[in-house]
Amino acid sequence: MIDEKIKTIIESYKTLLKEIAKANGSNDKGMKDFGAWLKKMKGKRSGYSYKSIRPRITNLEGILNSPNEEVLKNHANALKTYQDKLTEFEEVVNQYLKYKKEASENVFNRSWYVYHFYNKDTVDREPTLARCVLTVNGEENAEFFNVELGSDYIGSYHKSKKNKTVFFDLNTEEDASSAMSGAHIRVYFNDFEHDELLIGSYITYEGDKIVRGAVILHTVSTDSILPPKSISFKRDLKELTNVPLSIRKYLSINRYSQGVSKRHINSIDRLDLHVLNNQFDKWESRFFEEDIPTLFIASPNRSLDETTSKKNSKFVKTLIEKLDTRFNNKGELKRIRIREELEISPEDEDGIMPTSFAGLKTTRFFILIYTRTNIGSLSLVELGYALGNCKSVIVFHEKGAISDRIRAIKKIDGVKVSAFSKLDGRMDRIFQDIVDEIENNLRGYITN
Repeated sequence: MIDEKIKTIIESYKTLLKEIAKANGSNDKGMKDFGAWLKKMKGKRSGYSYKSIRPRITNLEGILNSPNEEVLKNHANALKTYQDKLTEFEEVVNQYLKYKKEASENVFNRSWYVYHFYNKDTVDREPTLARCVLTVNGEENAEFFNVELGSDYIGSYHKSKKNKTVFFDLNTEEDASSAMSGAHIRVYFNDFEHDELLIGSYITYEGDKIVRGAVILHTVSTDSILPPKSISFKRDLKELTNVPLSIRKYLSINRYSQGVSKRHINSIDRLDLHVLNNQFDKWESRFFEEDIPTLFIASPNRSLDETTSKKNSKFVKTLIEKLDTRFNNKGELKRIRIREELEISPEDEDGIMPTSFAGLKTTRFFILIYTRTNIGSLSLVELGYALGNCKSVIVFHEKGAISDRIRAIKKIDGVKVSAFSKLDGRMDRIFQDIVDEIENNLRGYITN
């Protein structure tokens, strides 16, 4: 009689454990999920985890299998306690199964087109828009369907309510157990379940490169999903027009679209070579100065007569001293590097391009003070070079000293042209114009 009761209690415990496992697909996952649910319960109670139940079953099996009938008799009074514990456990398991059923009925299912830009591996490095598909179907499950040449991914996603971001952690099916994921996507949200667009960034690994860039998730109905496709800007005009114009425009912004970190850059020398080959010196490729911003002042070294030449040279040197005092007080960190080039001839003795041209590549401000002269001046050549390399150009010229064509450069964004009759008495005005230009361009840098 006693042994039958013990058998019933043991079988009841095992049946409840199977129900937990069945609700999750596997025993290990089921008990972990059940344990996590127990910790979240209000009025936490101990004694219901797998670590508590399994020894209880083992203990009952030991009593049942004991050859000594006295052992059974001694535990007869304890059967009520075992039965009460079983009843409590059954109530807890039923609560958990109810929770799992409600959760499965409210599972979040959604699909997005995933748009990002990349350079297809072709001879002409043709820019291509990738339209992939991302779906979530489960509490934290995600699937990523890639373009023709790419691998599909599976993984999970996690929401951070604190900073309103969603993080997708994805990998190929073959490498699902790898510690290094194949792709990460992180996007911002306001209302994750209802936002039409989610914008953020991705990072993935291609051979010896880490590739990162902007990504846009655009909600799509599950019954009208187009297949993943790499859309050529040259050959797939019809497909391209299916992509909303604002998405195309956003992803065409160079600084958003794509960046690559290469494994072979493992020394300062190799990094120097990399930034040189990738035209870091071009001002439109930079969003910050790599060094102290440079102010480059150019002016003819000779005028119509020697006296005027000396006066002009003195004017420029005094201007430089005033600017240096204004921005580079003694004892403080230099904020502006000032260079002057008062060349006589357009080329040096060997006919090689002057060193000033190389310096202009990394110059932020170019100032030309141009007076009448009767010889060819390198400063006008430097002006032409500055227009293609410098962020800000100001030309102060004596009336009649430059042509209408040169004066027309004031129509170019970032260029200012100002005329004067004589340099005498113009020091304060020219100085203030230069100071205003520097402060407007580097407000935080100069004032902080």
